[in-house]
Amino acid sequence: MTNSFDKSQTIISILTQEKKNGCNNSVVIGGIDEFINEHIEFIPAKFHLKTPYRSLNVQQRLKWVSGLISFFDTPKIKKTRAKTNNPREKPRVFLEDSIHKLGPPVSQRNSKILLEKFSIQSVQDLLMHFPDRHDDFSDVVMVNNLIVGKSQSVLLTVSDARLVKSRRGRSDVFVRGSDSTGSILVTFYNQQWILKDLKKGSKIMMSGKVVSLNGKISLQNPSFEPIDKKSPNLHTGRLVPVYPLSLGLRQKTIRTMIFRALMIASDQINDFLPDNFLSRLGLMDLKTSIRKFHYPDSFRSFNNARRRLVFNELFFLQLSVQKRKIEWLKSVKSYLISPDTHLPKMFLQLLEFTPTTDQINSMNDITRDMASGQPMRRLLQGDVGSGKTLVAIHSILSVIDQGLQGALMAPTEVLAEQHFISIKKMFGGAEEIYRENYISVFKIDQHNKSISVALITGSMKDSEKQRIRAMLKNLEIDLIVGTHTLIQDTIVIPNLAIVVIDEQHRFGLEQREVLNRVNPRPHLLAMSATPIPRSLFLAMNGDFDLSIIKQLPSGRKPIETSKETSRERVYRFIYDQVIKGRQAFIVCPLVDESEVLQSRSAVEEHIRLSKEVFPQFNIGLLHGKMKVFEKDKVMESFRNGDINILVCTSVIEVGVDIPNASVMFIDGADRFGLSQLHQFRGRVGRGPHQSYCILLADKPSDDAKTRIELLRRIPDGFVLSEEDLKLRGFGEYIGTKQSGQPLFKIASIVDDQDILSVAVNEARQILDLDPELNLKEHQQIKSYFNVLIKEFLVS
Repeated sequence: MTNSFDKSQTIISILTQEKKNGCNNSVVIGGIDEFINEHIEFIPAKFHLKTPYRSLNVQQRLKWVSGLISFFDTPKIKKTRAKTNNPREKPRVFLEDSIHKLGPPVSQRNSKILLEKFSIQSVQDLLMHFPDRHDDFSDVVMVNNLIVGKSQSVLLTVSDARLVKSRRGRSDVFVRGSDSTGSILVTFYNQQWILKDLKKGSKIMMSGKVVSLNGKISLQNPSFEPIDKKSPNLHTGRLVPVYPLSLGLRQKTIRTMIFRALMIASDQINDFLPDNFLSRLGLMDLKTSIRKFHYPDSFRSFNNARRRLVFNELFFLQLSVQKRKIEWLKSVKSYLISPDTHLPKMFLQLLEFTPTTDQINSMNDITRDMASGQPMRRLLQGDVGSGKTLVAIHSILSVIDQGLQGALMAPTEVLAEQHFISIKKMFGGAEEIYRENYISVFKIDQHNKSISVALITGSMKDSEKQRIRAMLKNLEIDLIVGTHTLIQDTIVIPNLAIVVIDEQHRFGLEQREVLNRVNPRPHLLAMSATPIPRSLFLAMNGDFDLSIIKQLPSGRKPIETSKETSRERVYRFIYDQVIKGRQAFIVCPLVDESEVLQSRSAVEEHIRLSKEVFPQFNIGLLHGKMKVFEKDKVMESFRNGDINILVCTSVIEVGVDIPNASVMFIDGADRFGLSQLHQFRGRVGRGPHQSYCILLADKPSDDAKTRIELLRRIPDGFVLSEEDLKLRGFGEYIGTKQSGQPLFKIASIVDDQDILSVAVNEARQILDLDPELNLKEHQQIKSYFNVLIKEFLVS
């Protein structure tokens, strides 16, 4: 049971502070009225207010506060704290104790389930097992006020309860219950075991959705519990928590376990935030917030509790994210790169177009970072086709110009290969003086300055990989392209001065730690595949400086996006476009035919389209299982116009630039995510011709229909990314849904942006003042941070 002495001291403390504040009703969130409601069982009946505290004048408030303080602050109350020698007194249960110490209803069976499914071992673990939602059964009415269709609660006296066998052999329980205003029939289908709890004359609270049965008000399979004046109702007549469960564990059992843990041990919960901090931000204390999140007495108290717990999650994440930036910048210097280098200027002169203002601004941001002497940590984000890779290559050339090396890393071999191909295309205006499958050397200016670009992936032959590793070590390669495994101990890049990471959200903690150990520390430029929602950037990437490319190259026309149901119509449209001199992509979800997935495969479609649909055209094939030089050859033929239609898989998601291609036909659009669909669409619309993106799905799910409609309606990748985050939710968006443990138990990046902004500012202010959290007032925060850091580190 809750220690009454501790409760009386809490009441005295709050009321004393209220008195010091002039009884202005500001000492607690929600005011003294809510505080009274939360502690009503500890306040004597003679002090129960008939008029709300907020409606009293100052003199009335002062009289009531002083009287209650005087009542509690007496010797008889303090005597309750004295130790007893009663041998039957139960030992105290601590937060770190096993949940077995709580006693019934904890059993070996359900504790095993909690451990295996939710990693719950201690009492504290159990208190942190939060409900997914609350059923609102707080509308407690009399029988004559029950309304069909509403979720309501009613207190009934059982007048009859009997078991009835249905025609289908089901055992149903029919209960007749009444109050002073009338009676109703309550039905429990196939739950004969409850009959023992529904004795004639017993008082039962029942909660559920009111229905009409044969024209009469009724309840079917409601939640119910006997009314016991000695204990509160947990399952009916209130906001009822609904917890994550596993087979073999019932809601009533877990509710009772958690309520018992709250009553016995929650007083031991200490807050890591000081009172002035809570008061300034209007946050509930931690102990109360945990209690009220489980068992709120109103939506208002639940929302206040939730706000505090959401702040905890976002605040600790921000401490982690912002400490990463501090640790990145401190102690280790980086390469000092001159802002006035020759190669980047020559590179821009080779281009057949002028970079956009956003691209130039991003290049300048990076140049300033690398000239500071501190290791750069910048995120470059932009829409599809905005030219992020061009900016990255410009930055790498600044490094190469000073005799140093650069690395560009992608999360997969396919994407690394695509980058290697597209980088070579960017140097198309330079003289290629040496070329083999995985290495190209370009002469970029009249001073005989050459640039060597190489690719290394795990699927290459060992001999090829060994040769490229040796060349890297001997400084014979200026720019190496590969996967995130590039920064391993087995690969030595002596003068690595810049690392460019594509799809930075897939850059793991392990790789980050490798970069942290390099001295001098290389500059880090991360690129997002598509625009990142602002809230997601703040939450996950606050340790990066940000450059944004919103402008698309001039002269481009908006892409017309449509959904189609007839392949024949699409084929006729593609035929007309090719006859006009344009080219087309046809994207399939699979490489080879599958008996499991009813989707079209690129290999089969290539054969069918070549023979049956477009025999007069040259049809190319591109997929991830092809070797690099084979892909390079196909893309070169497509780029030169030798291939009219390219049948492909998602391998063309990035790094493909064919200005003459005007049609993107995605056959099986329901098999792709919204971000991926937007990437595909960005492969066209890169020339002066009107371009089209056509989406076809044979049997799309409701979710797929929503994705397709969003893509059809929204051309802007930044707006689309916000919609994608709302559609998928935070966990799935960043991949934690697939990888296991969600990052947040309660917080929602979509819904809690106001709290996120507060958490960002508070974490920044604390770390600006005390980067190591060594000040006395930050010790509690530091202790919690050190315990929870692993849960909040982004991997």
